[in-house]
Amino acid sequence: MTPAERKALLFLSSLALLGAGVRAVRAVGGAPPRSAFAESGAAGLRTQIAAVDSARAVAGRGRATR
Repeated sequence: MTPAERKALLFLSSLALLGAGVRAVRAVGGAPPRSAFAESGAAGLRTQIAAVDSARAVAGRGRATR
């Protein structure tokens, strides 16, 4: 095995170990599952839409009374 092959093998092994470590940390509780993001994102979107709708209603009432 040449020195370049050893370096490549070391690099790829390190990369694989780093990826496995990240996955292990996330599995232990480092990040919530993707479905939790989707649900909280949908709730946030509903909140934003409600805020825009209420702002439009207030703006619409202001124009009607002037």
